[in-house]
Amino acid sequence: MSGYALYGVNYYPAGEITGLSYVRFRAMGKQWDQEPPYRNPPLVLLESTPTLTMVGVVLTEPLTGEFWTCSGYQDAYKGASKWDCSTAATEITVNSSIFVGTSVLFEPDIGVSTIVSNNLFFGGDECRTACPTTKMLTLGGHGKLTVTHNKVYGGYGGFRILAPCSTFEVWEDNVAAGNSVGFDLEDESSCSSLFMEGYRNSAGITSNTEEVKFDLN
Repeated sequence: MSGYALYGVNYYPAGEITGLSYVRFRAMGKQWDQEPPYRNPPLVLLESTPTLTMVGVVLTEPLTGEFWTCSGYQDAYKGASKWDCSTAATEITVNSSIFVGTSVLFEPDIGVSTIVSNNLFFGGDECRTACPTTKMLTLGGHGKLTVTHNKVYGGYGGFRILAPCSTFEVWEDNVAAGNSVGFDLEDESSCSSLFMEGYRNSAGITSNTEEVKFDLN
């Protein structure tokens, strides 16, 4: 952004943002140099963040990175600060939000709860670079997951499930439509007894588990 030399730099006071309500993120994310790629996502969520509640948030036209997953080398590049970026220790609630062209990871640690409810996730090619839609919505970790009334459309991978069944407190009305893969049970320990509702995906379910249980009632 221009104008620093004329207007100076303003700093926010010390504190934490723990809630976002009816906010639109447009053209967010930052690519700092190209070799090697060091990508900052639209939202940097530090390990020290205790809680985050997001209601009515819309993300469109992301520039780089997954929604809040940092990627880069172990060591800082050319003197840049190394982000200590993780969602595992944060109590997260995401409700009634729309994400376009990016991936979102939920991986609560033991003793941590995450609620993902009434959201829309769209694939597509809106992102300029390194915003993978291969794994639109990843559910992992060993905490508590409540996942209800979410829809994933038009990505390469819809729901990527890493978490075991004991992690899911509630799973209800989650739909994958028009993805290359609707539901990907990626690990041997991934929960394979969820009701997986898919429509017009190239592959409904891909699995690395020994079995997948279906409820036909």
